[in-house]
Amino acid sequence: MKKVMIAVIVLISLITFGFNIDLSNDITFSKNIWTVGENSNIGIWVSYPIDFSYLPGVGLNYNDKNEFFTTQKVFLKTIKLKAGERYFNLNAGYDFEKNSIVLSTAVKKYKNDLISKSFSYSHTKLFKNGSEERKISLDRYLIPTIAKVSIFSTSYNNSGINYSISNYGIQIQRYFTVPFVLGISDLGYSVSVPIGVFDDKYISGYFAYGILYNEKYYPFFNFQVPFNKQYYLGIQMRMSNDANFMIYLSKLNIDNPISIIVKLNENNKFEGGFFFEY
Repeated sequence: MKKVMIAVIVLISLITFGFNIDLSNDITFSKNIWTVGENSNIGIWVSYPIDFSYLPGVGLNYNDKNEFFTTQKVFLKTIKLKAGERYFNLNAGYDFEKNSIVLSTAVKKYKNDLISKSFSYSHTKLFKNGSEERKISLDRYLIPTIAKVSIFSTSYNNSGINYSISNYGIQIQRYFTVPFVLGISDLGYSVSVPIGVFDDKYISGYFAYGILYNEKYYPFFNFQVPFNKQYYLGIQMRMSNDANFMIYLSKLNIDNPISIIVKLNENNKFEGGFFFEY
């Protein structure tokens, strides 16, 4: 009966509230109720466990939005162009399951200029005896005649349970022009050379072979590809008798960022983290 009642409350919340979802832990519904500035609001939130096993958490939130602009001259006229956005969210409330006050912040941002394009999402949550952190970021730089750089990373950390991947694609455009990729992940530290490049403009899509270090050296395969303008799919694999690999899929969208990380652990079992916000 308790689960039925909570399910009914969830349905009502879904109809009346906006919502964001973290399927690894909770479903959180939020609703702005008071406008305090041109792009600032105060609202309420209610958070439920995925399995409806305990009472919801409740609290207040503050939301703020900033837009970035640049100017450009066209036919002697100065035109104002939108260059990016930044969203900030602060939540404060009480989690009945953890018997704890909960504080969390989320920042989403994208910004484009003449030589760089960037996107970032970060969410940090603090509670008694633990914390949770979620991140996605992509920075791309094109400095004519000097360098192409792409830095992609995604991570999920919940009270010490951590999954993370970072790839640094670099190509110097003078002298030594061979592109290479530096990687840091749960598998270890790696350096690899792309055999094929899918995104030559920024060196953000490739399949590459190299060396992985994690107490010992291993042959290494690194694959990453952007598609549909805002998705990144990748695989990192340690090539050995006890092969290990990680797969990730991220959506770099300021309205609904998504990231999935799956890892084959030492016991040949799959584990990982997933978060989704809408």
